[in-house]
Amino acid sequence: SDCDGGVTFSAWAGPFTFFTGYCTPSSTASTSYVDNFTTSGGSLNISNLTSGFTAGGYLNATSQVVESYETGSFDFNATIVGGTVGFAIWIDWNNNQSFADAGELVYTSPGSGVAVNTTTVTVPFSAAAGTKRMRVLCNYAGIPPAMDGCPVSQYYGEVEDYDFVVVASASCTGTPVAGTAASTATAIC
Repeated sequence: SDCDGGVTFSAWAGPFTFFTGYCTPSSTASTSYVDNFTTSGGSLNISNLTSGFTAGGYLNATSQVVESYETGSFDFNATIVGGTVGFAIWIDWNNNQSFADAGELVYTSPGSGVAVNTTTVTVPFSAAAGTKRMRVLCNYAGIPPAMDGCPVSQYYGEVEDYDFVVVASASCTGTPVAGTAASTATAIC
């Protein structure tokens, strides 16, 4: 900057790397895609059934939410179309707009061509309360697909983004069971 009319200038700084938002992937071939994605076991769950291929290969479905608490868990079920396709899920636990951090890859398909993927995801104890981005991705022959969850451009595949909400843990997380109450009287003399 010019601090005094052209006599004294500050030193240059940078370049700096920063994120302005999550990457927006794209795909051109419509033969490999996530056809169904559902969750269960959360206090809120996602049900995106028979979605088919999204034009451009990217679906922003962040209006659909799965919700749980730290150390809680949820199950997912994903149906993949496209033959030799790898599948993975990331959750951006620290909200830094990158899926490359340790622990953010929460599922990878056991191999290419697995048409139905399902497992349980557990929320880490360190997960702060708030809304996180969950990225679901499939791509041709990729195991794991796109190591950092951000294939800027791929030929075969699709990416779907959802919201994951970590809620404050309740003091009692178990299911209440039927009980009985009894009253006893004590005589005071």
